[in-house]
Amino acid sequence: MPNPQGPPPAANPNKYPQWAFNQAGNIIEAANETQKLADMNKGYLDWFPSKAAASNAWKGMQGPLGKGSVPNPLAGLAAIGDFFQRLTQAGTWIRVGQVLLGAALIIIGLARLGSGTAAGKAAMKAGKAAAIL
Repeated sequence: MPNPQGPPPAANPNKYPQWAFNQAGNIIEAANETQKLADMNKGYLDWFPSKAAASNAWKGMQGPLGKGSVPNPLAGLAAIGDFFQRLTQAGTWIRVGQVLLGAALIIIGLARLGSGTAAGKAAMKAGKAAAIL
């Protein structure tokens, strides 16, 4: 007959010894509740039923979502500085000129292609209306 209270917990929180780690990865053992409370005041907050479980949890925190992978939230400031530094380079302005000249050539070419058609006449009319605004 199944147990009406469900499965037993994975680890008894009142069973000692227990192991924990702090932010530096130091793993300690608490032999009783008093020692555990004293260690909790020192930063040991996650407790495990075995030293291996504490070690595995610490190693898991060092992975893709752990302590070692948090990006610097201020790293974007360097990109802003780099943007303004690139504005002073001659190569940047040469590329800007090339893009503007290319866009002008495309507009002129499209205007010449559509100059004798109904679509071209509608575009000219819309262009004049836009120029007034």
